[in-house]
Amino acid sequence: MTLAAGKLRHRVELQRFEYLQDSAGDPIQDPDTGELRREWVTYATVFAAIEPLSAREFVASGASVSEMMARLTLRWRSDFLPSDRVNDHGKIYNPRGVLTDVDSGREYMTIPVSQGANEGE
Repeated sequence: MTLAAGKLRHRVELQRFEYLQDSAGDPIQDPDTGELRREWVTYATVFAAIEPLSAREFVASGASVSEMMARLTLRWRSDFLPSDRVNDHGKIYNPRGVLTDVDSGREYMTIPVSQGANEGE
């Protein structure tokens, strides 16, 4: 099955939670706590198809929380990890796994994602 380029109409950023480094490549520490500083860093900008699947609302710790599930499809990448996240113009999607295409395994990948119920945004 071939992936039609016209379906990939959302330009998204692939991001990874990385340790910050100074210009010499040394890790940057928080001056107050001494902890190594980390933040989400964009490592690629790609086109993807985003298909909403479901939404639900539930109560967690006494607060009402909503969560949306979706399916992202993008061209296959060897560098995408399930711990990465996808940023679609400020909408943060967290992967729940990575599925490759059934024919070659290297043409496209489908990523079930959730948005809204996570604390990592």
